[in-house]
Amino acid sequence: MFRSIVMALSCCLGVRLCQAATAQSTTSPLNWELTLSELSDLAREAYDLWLAEHLSESQFEQPSFTNLESDPDGDGQSNFFEFVADLNPVDRDLRFHLEFKEGDVTRLRFWPLREGVSCEIAYSLDGKSWSVLDEDLVSRFGDEAAADVSSLPDGALYSVKLAGGLPATYRLIEAGVFYMGSPEDEEGRSTSETRHEVTLTRSFRIGRTEVTNGQVVKILNWALEEGLIDVDEETGSVRNQEGDPQPLLYYDNRYTPIRFDGDSFVVQRGYENYPSGRISRYGALAYCHYLTRMEGGVQQAVDLATWRVDFRKTGYRLPTEAEWEYACRAGTTTARYADLESAGWYRENSGSRAHEVGQKLANPWGLYDTHGNLFEWVYDGFVEFDEEPAVDPVLSGEGVYVFKGGNYFASARYSRSAHRGWNSPDTMRDDFGFRVAATSGLETIPYVDAGKDAQAIDEDGNGSATVALDGSQSKDPDGSIVSWKWSWPGGAASGARVEVAMPVGVNEVTLSVTDDESNQSSDTITVIVYEYVPPQIGQVVVPAGSFVMGSPSTEIGRVGGRVETQHQVTLTRDVSIGRTEVTNAEFVEVYNWALMNGLLLVAPGGVANAEGDSQTLMRFEDTNGQVYPGPTGFEYAVGKGAYPCVGVSWYGAMAYCSYRSRMENDESLAVDLSDWTIDLESTGYRLPTEAEWEYACRAGVNTAFYTGEIKETGRTRLDESLDQAGWYAGNSSGRIFPVGQKAANAFGLFDMHGNVWEWCFDSEGDYDGDAIDPTGAGAESIYRILRGGSWDAAAKDCRSAKRHWTFPWNRHETLGFRVVKSIP
Repeated sequence: MFRSIVMALSCCLGVRLCQAATAQSTTSPLNWELTLSELSDLAREAYDLWLAEHLSESQFEQPSFTNLESDPDGDGQSNFFEFVADLNPVDRDLRFHLEFKEGDVTRLRFWPLREGVSCEIAYSLDGKSWSVLDEDLVSRFGDEAAADVSSLPDGALYSVKLAGGLPATYRLIEAGVFYMGSPEDEEGRSTSETRHEVTLTRSFRIGRTEVTNGQVVKILNWALEEGLIDVDEETGSVRNQEGDPQPLLYYDNRYTPIRFDGDSFVVQRGYENYPSGRISRYGALAYCHYLTRMEGGVQQAVDLATWRVDFRKTGYRLPTEAEWEYACRAGTTTARYADLESAGWYRENSGSRAHEVGQKLANPWGLYDTHGNLFEWVYDGFVEFDEEPAVDPVLSGEGVYVFKGGNYFASARYSRSAHRGWNSPDTMRDDFGFRVAATSGLETIPYVDAGKDAQAIDEDGNGSATVALDGSQSKDPDGSIVSWKWSWPGGAASGARVEVAMPVGVNEVTLSVTDDESNQSSDTITVIVYEYVPPQIGQVVVPAGSFVMGSPSTEIGRVGGRVETQHQVTLTRDVSIGRTEVTNAEFVEVYNWALMNGLLLVAPGGVANAEGDSQTLMRFEDTNGQVYPGPTGFEYAVGKGAYPCVGVSWYGAMAYCSYRSRMENDESLAVDLSDWTIDLESTGYRLPTEAEWEYACRAGVNTAFYTGEIKETGRTRLDESLDQAGWYAGNSSGRIFPVGQKAANAFGLFDMHGNVWEWCFDSEGDYDGDAIDPTGAGAESIYRILRGGSWDAAAKDCRSAKRHWTFPWNRHETLGFRVVKSIP
């Protein structure tokens, strides 16, 4: 005779157990086999952990196991298989037992069944059509239930469905990638929520609800009995005895239903399943530490001496901020996973009080109350986000720590997935709670990150370019990486960070890493090496005309307010504008002429003008080593002549224009060094006005770039339109490039998008309506305009309409310029 039993718990866990025995084998142990295909992620994890604890390595490797002792976990219950299923967050030890009469299955018995949990037993002969057992065949007494199956057909499958009660305590969240933070147009966002890509390499378990009063009291009483905490009945507070003693929580006041009766902690009747407040960040971490110890966990994640977490350990801990938001979003990208009225308790629907956990709509991954009930402590300190991608981020703040979620007393803007609050770690408010997490412990394969796709130029003409490869972000969840091996057609290298010669063309580069347990993973990036194109140096005529300056309200990445307000501008003069930004070779030629003619003052480290209103024009330390003083004058580094000149102040760029006009014997000077003004009627070299610059950049195009619309705003993901036109953070690999290597616009101008920011003449200020030949939006402002973006800028900062400004004396390795001349 062959019978099977199928057990499904709360439609979450599915386990198929096969029992093979004959009527004659009444004294032999039962043989069990598990079919993994029906296991959910949570069930698979729970079962694997059970096997790891109770079976030897050789038994674990077998597809089925035999000769199990009758009490494998030593709990005094004679059962042949025991499965842990958490249906009630108040009682994490809810453990279901299956029991059979030896030799023949005549009775199915299982326990315990908590209040509110119902059971339904059905059978099937084919696994498709199911019949529910007659009620008179099922007996329920106390917290146990048993079914008499002796009269049912041989070979039947049995299904035990358990329903009701509160949600299962934990969800297994698989590792993955998501965008953390909020888009700029999200209502209620703060500036600390800069959107960026986050990769989580570790799967983890996280509480489906906030920790309840009942759970906290259970831990407090255990810790009290073990002598791990001090209770101050006078102040109604609890402290840890071990490690660094800190205040953990307040009790016995009007804000919390937890009381201390002199011997133990109790919960006010009816509040067992309410989220527990008045707990500090220290208290939340201590709860995780004590819970791990109470359950006999050997991998303690929380150190009470330092209040730090070891994320490689599988003990309970607080989630990181990234883990919390990833689990809260559950694959969604909107402000909330559902409308707030359905998803959370907040000011407008809570009645100004907390509510029992798990009463609102769960998110797609089964988590409750992440959009309101109590604020929830996470592990991280508070730090402003930036746009850089991150792998398993854990942020360290200066004495303040992050809380997430919303709460019953907060407005809707706090109940967003991206909301970030912060407070001191000893804060104990009635609206502060937490939920626990734990590294799953199932990952053994290392996470590998070969970095971003890269581009380079064969500047020497030898058929290759030096490329920096960085695989240092690769990690091993349960150990360490011991080798990094790079490979591409015709080449190989070893090391986490390497610089290699990559041939001209498209190169697929693979990084393979191996951890200390010989597990391997690989990742592939694309490195494109371009042939060097000698730049077209010189001037281009841009005819007079009219255009719409600024950006439409729908343009991705635009700056709000009046900064980029669209308005009609008419330029009445033809101009001659540099095809490229001024190169090091051009700059050195002009400044050496000025030096020979006594127009410059050279001091250690910098240069100033000798006539007019003396200002610092440049400092050598700001040129990134490209321009420096030599024995007879200024020099530029070998191979850097065609690179844009950087590290020049606005004053230095204006002076360059004056000196170049005089060097070329142009008597019509456009720049006055005594008051740093320009004359648009003059034909000498000068900086472009901001309007002239944008008109020349657009070249008749109204899109964000002259090569098309913007699609990616950040610094990491490649924007296809911008990639054609310029070097920015998404394709520059963190370095500057020679001028003229990307596509020119319709006027024949190069690098208007990216490579280096370009000084304009104008002062900073909001636009003031339609204009003719404007020369500065804010004439009274000391700030000067920069345009175009740079090799280190985000895509949104390289748009035609983007306006940036800084002090005129500022110098930086991302700041350059190009020149114009008015045509009479």
